[in-house]
Amino acid sequence: MIINKIEVPIRFSEVDSLRVIWHGHYVRYFEDGREAFGKQYQLGYLDVYEQGFAVPLIDLQVNFKKVLEYGDSAIIETTFVNTPAAKLIFDYKILSAKHGYLACTGRTTQVFMNPHNKELHITTPDFLNDWKAKWGIE
Repeated sequence: MIINKIEVPIRFSEVDSLRVIWHGHYVRYFEDGREAFGKQYQLGYLDVYEQGFAVPLIDLQVNFKKVLEYGDSAIIETTFVNTPAAKLIFDYKILSAKHGYLACTGRTTQVFMNPHNKELHITTPDFLNDWKAKWGIE
């Protein structure tokens, strides 16, 4: 299991009149986590694109636990979920840096697509199998 962890400050533009994060911003935190994961483990969007693929999101799950407030920071834990299918699956935990509690969990699923003709790739690309071997994922 490989994990990336980053901390993102809660920005004023992300809160509502109650000073809590508007629910839609959690999805952006997932994206922040995926980008940081990709940068750390060489599986970023440009890395995938250079292999001839785009990876559109096909499923998004969000489970809210507690609120995050302005003045806090979100700790975003992004975990790669191994699957034999031709997909990228990530699990997320978003925690309050200030209080230490779990604020949100989630999961995203992405598939491999040819960015030019929009056809889905139904087998796991060779580069992903090589990437898994590099990081000891079986």
